[in-house]
Amino acid sequence: MNQAPNTDTVTDFHFSHRLCPKQRSGGYRQIMPRATDESKEKSRGLAPACDRPILNIVLRRHPAAPRSKTVMNYATIFQSSPKSMFAEGNDRGLLIVFEGCDGSGKTTQRKLFKSWLKSMNEDVVVTKWNSSPLFKPIIKTKKAARCLDPVNFEHLHALDFRHRYQTIIKPSLEEGKIVIADRYVFTGISRDVARSVSREWSTELYSGVRRPDIVFYFSGSPDVFAERIEASRHIKFYESGQDVTGLNDPRESYLRFARKVMREYEKLQKQFDFIVVDAHQSIYNQHRLIRNTYLDRSMASPVVPSAVATAQAHLSASI
Repeated sequence: MNQAPNTDTVTDFHFSHRLCPKQRSGGYRQIMPRATDESKEKSRGLAPACDRPILNIVLRRHPAAPRSKTVMNYATIFQSSPKSMFAEGNDRGLLIVFEGCDGSGKTTQRKLFKSWLKSMNEDVVVTKWNSSPLFKPIIKTKKAARCLDPVNFEHLHALDFRHRYQTIIKPSLEEGKIVIADRYVFTGISRDVARSVSREWSTELYSGVRRPDIVFYFSGSPDVFAERIEASRHIKFYESGQDVTGLNDPRESYLRFARKVMREYEKLQKQFDFIVVDAHQSIYNQHRLIRNTYLDRSMASPVVPSAVATAQAHLSASI
């Protein structure tokens, strides 16, 4: 894994695959991590390749995909029931999601919430968008070269999410841990739709995963979000949506793109009952809302009664 990734053929670099009977578009493959020297694997604390999860891949050609591209460039990972947005969860854990545009303040609140839970000795796992060790290097390389079109953009991010879901999110929930996701499937869908990808197509990419117990959506003005970003750094090319707006000014592009993303977020909020956090409120007030919501939802769940009792004792503690 130390060699540079082949950014054109993701599965060639990261996986060895076993070809199933169907090879055409619409067929499927099962892929598993490429076998490596077992002694090296053990020294790195990794399980043998044969013991790692096998991923189901469905091969589909996106309507916008050029015919000259190979089907594998548009490989899509699906669960067993791609028609269902969320699968039934029988785990003992809690899945709490933080969503919102860049600059909305969600990451600040995610960190505060994690610290609060850790202060009560809760077993907390954090997973961030675009952080899979397998796919992050590829996405980073392609973003740096500015060679991601909307189709490749959506598929690579969906692959990144699926890898994290199967190796981090799902196992942690099954172990009864609290998983905090800094962005979940809603980010992928909102950004894909803002890039003129079909919502139905994007939803299918992320279907069949565990429904979150709580989703905090940070809503506010794109102008304020842009100011917050520019206070510490430049607005990035894909962050601003310049790949689809065609605008040279990153700020103007961000404002146009963010409004499209927020329109989709608002639809998802109504559909999946997000908890809306006013991104213009003080950090203190936002954090108190998040704490109270967590306690209210947890008290209604038989999964974590002890955690709720501990949290109630800490509710009056200062931030």
